[in-house]
Amino acid sequence: MCFFVVLSWSALYAQKNVKQSFDSQIDTEVLQFMKDWNLQGGSLALIKNGRLVYRQAYGTADVAIPMQPDHLFRIASLSKPITAIAVLKLVESKQIGLEDKVFGDTGILNDETYLRINDRRIKDITVKNLLQHTAGWDRNKSAEGDPMFEEDRIAKSMGKPADSNTIIEYMLTKKLDFDPGEKFAYSNFGYNVLGRIIEKVSGLTYAEYVQKNILDPLEITDMVLAKNQFCDKRPREVVYHVNQKEPFAQNPEHFPYGAFNIEAMDSHGGWLASTTDLAKILVASAGWGTQRDLISPQTYEAMVAPGATNKNYGLGWCVNPEGNRWHTGSLIGASAMMVQLKNGLGGVVLFNGNPLTGEYFQSLDKMMWMAMREVKDLPSPDLFLESAAPEEPLKTELKIASDLL
Repeated sequence: MCFFVVLSWSALYAQKNVKQSFDSQIDTEVLQFMKDWNLQGGSLALIKNGRLVYRQAYGTADVAIPMQPDHLFRIASLSKPITAIAVLKLVESKQIGLEDKVFGDTGILNDETYLRINDRRIKDITVKNLLQHTAGWDRNKSAEGDPMFEEDRIAKSMGKPADSNTIIEYMLTKKLDFDPGEKFAYSNFGYNVLGRIIEKVSGLTYAEYVQKNILDPLEITDMVLAKNQFCDKRPREVVYHVNQKEPFAQNPEHFPYGAFNIEAMDSHGGWLASTTDLAKILVASAGWGTQRDLISPQTYEAMVAPGATNKNYGLGWCVNPEGNRWHTGSLIGASAMMVQLKNGLGGVVLFNGNPLTGEYFQSLDKMMWMAMREVKDLPSPDLFLESAAPEEPLKTELKIASDLL
């Protein structure tokens, strides 16, 4: 059995003599943000005109391990833009179309597994609907809630483990909450379906397709899908912290590890990455027409075009009229944001904590805007070209709280 202890900000620094050099206004703001929200560790990468111009790590990856820029975090819904890019590459190669139907006899997912459909409207769902969160599922109104977090109930109903495919089987037997294309309703489940489309069309697993077509061309070798259990934590993956005041924090051997089936969340929230990894993906998906671009300028324009039912969401990205794109990520114990501005500035920030409040993400947004403003006056060396020194795998100290014995 695996245990970890959530310690306060001050306790973490008191019990080890960690020397980290922070001398910029960016560092000052990030450290104050972390103190304000009681975050134990984080990592930041900032880009300017396609270059990585700033990267810094803060606090701790674990009780006695200083955070480093190459530590890996659960990135939660930052996985969605990655999935959207993967789907759009299939569109570019004409293997699928945005208006292609997903379910039914003539749909992409027309295997026998997916033919038990109890709402005829499901057969009208298109690939574009899934990308834009307009497919018909509304977790805030449905009796099913968010099925990606209901694995125990679904497994019991289906009589088998609730992996990504089983969850789709289950949901196809339920009614939609609205007609496809009628409105926007953020859907983790819809991006689960997109992952299965990638697998069906490519003949590869979702992870294999992303590795071959997104990560390998960018020489990203560390990004992997997360595992459920603490004992399966990846080398250099951080430890996640929960609020000690929350009831579930009294059961740390299960939270956040094993609290939900992250292995079924691959295409909507399952990736582990460093800020540098994600910064590479930001730059390569900016539609600048360079040799390292993942998608064409034309595909980029389609990706960031405002949706018909939500002007602030395109295909896998939040967007605004100024031409900026971004996405946030939120799971118990992990929070994330990445943003690319039209003027060439951008950045990624990852934390191994999450206060789980709307105010927190508003504050995070302000902090990122501040950091990007500071980048304007920085020199522009390309830190992407620097080879990082090899790191030892993160060796987690296991601590057992006395009140849990």
